[in-house]
Amino acid sequence: MESHYTCGIIGAGRLGSVLAKAFGKQKKLTWLLSRSKKIPDDINVTIGEISFIPQIILIATNDDSIGEVADELARHFRRGLEGVYIAHCSGFVPLSSLQPCKNYGAIVASIHPYQTFYYPSLKNLRNITWGIDCEPRERDFFGRVIADLQGNAYFLDFESELQKSLYHISAVSASNFLTSALSLSRRIFSHLGISPENFLKPIVRTTVGNALKFNKDSSSIPLTGPVARGDFKTINNHIQALENNKELLKPYCYFSLAAAEMAYNAKMLTDIQFSEITKILKEKII
Repeated sequence: MESHYTCGIIGAGRLGSVLAKAFGKQKKLTWLLSRSKKIPDDINVTIGEISFIPQIILIATNDDSIGEVADELARHFRRGLEGVYIAHCSGFVPLSSLQPCKNYGAIVASIHPYQTFYYPSLKNLRNITWGIDCEPRERDFFGRVIADLQGNAYFLDFESELQKSLYHISAVSASNFLTSALSLSRRIFSHLGISPENFLKPIVRTTVGNALKFNKDSSSIPLTGPVARGDFKTINNHIQALENNKELLKPYCYFSLAAAEMAYNAKMLTDIQFSEITKILKEKII
């Protein structure tokens, strides 16, 4: 059952536009602050045009702008923010960035969707986990907000900003690094004149499935291939095949170095194998 509250959103990028659609469907969206001319005039406003302060304001801008937005809200509304829930959606920016609003009585939080929104679709909100940093007494409210978005609330209890950075790095690794690796594979296929679609989907499904079979030993890694085998001959062959294409060779070497480091830490490679593989690869990226 949906909760009853009003919501304003600042930022209409990939995440902000999805949140606006979700809250708009629930008749909760009061306004959307965006620079985009594609947003309907009846909800697209500037801070100076806001005549009604909703119960919750979500800041879905880029990380660098969050502090600036908080300052602007505080300067413009002052005590009008008392009792208003204000949350940013960054997995990296500390909660202290919203201190200007908190100084005027706002209830602040960060609610970070552990998801990628390259293609901004409502289905990307379903069943995802949100990392939430808020006061314990506010957990019920933010839990209901996330439930309304068909997500799962996970309340973070970090003692330092370092822990939050590590949390964010885990998301970058799961999304950005994976996307970069698959993009390299697709670009190599394009040099062959072959469509990667039929080849990539099965191996990616299996690889991701293997990687998501969690076990208690976090150092284990379901890695196969020449790096995991310490196969210098095949790695050298790959390097020779890419020798005339530096834009593919360098990413291959960087990814292989990362794989070698992970394999070595998982005790899949001996000291000699690790040393030899890293030597071969580093020579090509200097």
